[in-house]
Amino acid sequence: LVRRLCPECREPVQADGSLASLLGFDKGTVVYRPVGCDHCNHTGFQGRIGVFEAVRVDETIRRLINDGGDEAIIARHAFLNAPNLGSAARELVRTGQTTAEEAIRISRREAEPVPEPLRA
Repeated sequence: LVRRLCPECREPVQADGSLASLLGFDKGTVVYRPVGCDHCNHTGFQGRIGVFEAVRVDETIRRLINDGGDEAIIARHAFLNAPNLGSAARELVRTGQTTAEEAIRISRREAEPVPEPLRA
């Protein structure tokens, strides 16, 4: 989940070079920042938005799973043509629904290594 910007008081700003680079946007892309007003109790946010990714299990993924394939290889194939959490969060930034900081937070979590499963 990411925090939803208050539509009443969000403020457009141009993304600077480093922020744009982190998000994969062009420098100067308009993003929004929280301000705060009576509608959002002066927080700049109203509620939360779910950020989702979905994987279509095709024959290649099915074969990789059945053959005990490496999780990284399966994930790489799964998201070859499908959005992951980071790209879904960036789209919410692009449309002014959340902040760049929220998208970066989600993207960092996605980049964390997956712990190895415990073996008995």
